[in-house]
Amino acid sequence: MRWPKRRYVTPDSISNPEFLNPGWLTSRLSEQGHLPSGEVLRITPGQSFESTAAFLTPLTVTYSHDAPASAPHQLIVKIYREDWYGGGRAEAVFYQDFVAAMPAAPVVTCYEVTIVPEHYYCRFVFQDISKTHAPPAGTPSQAQLEEIVDGLLQFHTKWWEHPRISRSDFFGKAGGPLRMTHATKESTFLNYCQHIARGFRAFADDLGDELPGEWRQLCERAIAVWPSLFLNRVSSGKALTFIHGDFGLWNIYLPHNPKTHRLCFLDWETYKRSIGVYDLAYMLITADNSGDLDMRNRMEAQLLRRYHDGLLAQGIADYDWDDCGYDYRLSVIANLFPPVGWQRLSSLQAVITAFHEWGCADLLD
Repeated sequence: MRWPKRRYVTPDSISNPEFLNPGWLTSRLSEQGHLPSGEVLRITPGQSFESTAAFLTPLTVTYSHDAPASAPHQLIVKIYREDWYGGGRAEAVFYQDFVAAMPAAPVVTCYEVTIVPEHYYCRFVFQDISKTHAPPAGTPSQAQLEEIVDGLLQFHTKWWEHPRISRSDFFGKAGGPLRMTHATKESTFLNYCQHIARGFRAFADDLGDELPGEWRQLCERAIAVWPSLFLNRVSSGKALTFIHGDFGLWNIYLPHNPKTHRLCFLDWETYKRSIGVYDLAYMLITADNSGDLDMRNRMEAQLLRRYHDGLLAQGIADYDWDDCGYDYRLSVIANLFPPVGWQRLSSLQAVITAFHEWGCADLLD
C-alpha cells in the first residue's frame, strides 16, 4: 500500500471542500491501494463536532457495485485549529515517518494529509472507528489493560534509543504543560520549566487557601528540582524512546468486538522523546482522577512488570528493573505539571496521592 503523501495546496482549496468530491476521494483511495476497483459515488457528511485541537466531520462513503467490500465506508475529516497548527504538523510527521515504519501499529488508518503552511492549515482524512470502537466506559479489565500496555510497547520498543528521535527536527518547541517531559535541547527545556514556574505561582495565588499548604510546598519543590533531576536523567540519551505524551484513556479506543478489530490509540500531536514509562504512569494516574484509584492500586505494579518484561523480550537488555522503577517514580513527579497547566485541583490530588505512595519525595532531596 502506498502511504499518502503530504500535500501542500493553494489557499483557494481551503474554502473548497475537496474531500467531499467523489472524484477526488476515488483518486486518493486508488493511489493508496484502498480502492483497486470501482469508484466513489457519493460522500455524505455527518454532524460536525470539535475537540480542543481540531474540528471533525464524519463522512459516509457510497461506492459503485464493483468496489471491494474492504473499501472504507466511514471516514472522518480532522481540521486543526489555527493555534494548534504545530500539533497538526507533528501528527502529519507521525503518520508519514513513524507509522509508515510500523505496518501493524495500533492506530487508525490515515488516507490523506493536506497542509497549507502560510495559512496554518492542516487537514487529515482518517478511518472513522466510532461505530466499532470506544474509549473505556468504566474501569478497563485486566485483559484490556494488558493489551493497552502491549500496544504501547510496540512504539516504545521500536523507537528505543533510535536515531530518528534524536534528529534536530524532533526537537521542535512544544506548547502546554505536557512538554515538561520532552527530552529536547537543554535551553528549550529550561524555558519550559520557567513557564511552568510562572504558571504555578499564578495558579496558587488564584486558589489561595483552597490549595493546601503541603501541596503548594510539594509543587514548588518539584518545580525547583525538576530541571536538574530530568536533565541528569536524559542528557546521555540512554533509555529514551518515542512516547505518546497524552496517553489518557480518552485517547485509547477499545474494539467492541476484539475478534474483528484491535485497539487504536488516537491524537498523536503531543508525542516526544522521553522516558517510556511516563505514558503508563500518565494513563494510570489520570484514570485515578476519574475515580479508578482501586484499579491503579490493583494493577500498577503488575502492569509495570509486564511493561519491563516486554522490553526485555524485544532485546532491550541494558535497562534493568531498578532503572524501570526509578523512571516510574520520575514519571509520577512529572505528572504534577499537567494539572498545574490545566489549573485543575482535582487532577493534582490524584498525582499527589501517587507521589506519596511511590515515595517520590526522596528524589527531590
